Order: sequence, then structure tokens, then C-alpha cells
Amino acid sequence: MISRIDDATRVFKQNIQAVLQLSDLDRGLLDFVIRSLGERDERLRKAGTENARMLAGSTVKHLKNVRQNDSLRPGFQVLVNQSVVLLASHFASGVSQLFRVAIAAALEGEPSDYLRNLQLKLPVAELAELGSELREALPDLVAESPGISFQDTKSIARTFSEFFGFEIPRDEVTNEIIAGLAFRHVLAHNGGIVDRQCIRQIAQAMPRTLRPLVTLGESLNFATEEISVLADAMVEYVQRLAKELKETSSMASVQLSDATTSVEAPR
Repeated sequence: MISRIDDATRVFKQNIQAVLQLSDLDRGLLDFVIRSLGERDERLRKAGTENARMLAGSTVKHLKNVRQNDSLRPGFQVLVNQSVVLLASHFASGVSQLFRVAIAAALEGEPSDYLRNLQLKLPVAELAELGSELREALPDLVAESPGISFQDTKSIARTFSEFFGFEIPRDEVTNEIIAGLAFRHVLAHNGGIVDRQCIRQIAQAMPRTLRPLVTLGESLNFATEEISVLADAMVEYVQRLAKELKETSSMASVQLSDATTSVEAPR
């Protein structure tokens, strides 16, 4: 199980890193072009070329000015804002994947009472279609059962507590994510304009670094640095989950081993 948790965590981090690169695409492109032109000029000078018309010095100077003043950012702002939406999507997917991996491991070992007694309602046609693959499909069926959601931290905390018996702390890391998920909803469903629902959702999410002051009717535009704050919080949150699941799995394995030894011991 531990290797599968590590794999899920690694994929999640890769997805988050890709979003961070996307949120800084304009700066990244400018840096690449400036660097490439500078290297080209250096090669030409080494070859003995000093003709200004052959060199990109003035162009590089202009591009550096554009980079310093973030002149391209207004045209890329929508893309930066959508990075919040992408982060929220990857967060839900990453937590969901960890949950499924842990459920699969629990079913192979010693499931909790909550998991053992969970009732799944499936049409006969779906059961027949799954056939011999039913056991393999159980983690997905559990994750998709009514009442389970990975779209908000409250539901996530309740789900992992019920199935695995550990509590997720409500601290600044969680507060950053609560705010980020609320902002994601505003960007995706309200044209980026802060509404009363958003204000209610983030009212108690303090302390936090991500937009601690937000007003009703405000139009949200994010900086890459704010995207990084949310990304770091999500990575920290998922790493905590992974650590808790590993510890829970290790404890369950020890208990199962002790119970097996006790049963097999000669009298």
C-alpha cells in the first residue's frame, strides 16, 4: 500500500507543478526567448560578428523591459485565474485517489467497522456487468457512494475520519484550501465576482495568507505568487493525508500479524 500511496502523491505533485508553470507562462516564455537570443548573440560574437543588425541586443533590451514591467500579464490574466480552478480539480482528484488506494488496501487487510458495515446500493444490471471484477471495483464504488465528496475540506475530514479513524487538523493549511476552493467556485460559476456564498465560506477560514481580505462584489484576479500559496497548501495537505494513511496501514498490519500469530501459536 505504501508504494501506491507514494505513487499517487507523486502524480499529484507533478500535476500541481504543471499548473504552477502554466500560471507563470508569460514570464516563462519571455525568459526563454531572452535567454535564447542572448546565447545566440554570444555565439555570433565569438564568431567575430559585431554588426548590430545581426545581433538582437535592442530586441533583448525591449523584451527585458516587457518582462520587468509584466506587460504581458493582462493578456494572460484569465489563464492565471484558471490556474485556481485547475488546482482545485487536481486537489479533489489527488485526495480521491489516495482514498481509493487506502480502501483497496483495507479490503485486502483489516477493514474498519465503518467500511465493513457500509451498504452499497447497486442495480442488478450493474452487478451483473461487473461480474468477477466486483472486488476490484469496490474502491471506486465506495468513493462514488452517496455522502462522499472530495470537493470541500469538511467532507474530506469527515470521510477519512469515518473510514480510517484519524482527524485532519483545521489549521492555516486547511484555511488556505477552504479559501481557494471558494474562489474556484466564484471563478467557475460567478464570472470571478465575489458573492455572498463565497464570503460565508471563507469567513471562518482564518488565519490564512491567500486573500485574507475579500469584499462582496470584488472581481478576483490572482497573481502567480498567490497561486503558489494555494499550491503549497494543497501539497502539504495531501502529504499529511498520505502520512496518516501510511501510519494507519502500518498499525493495521501489525495488529493483523499479532492476531495471526496468536491464532497459530501452539497450546
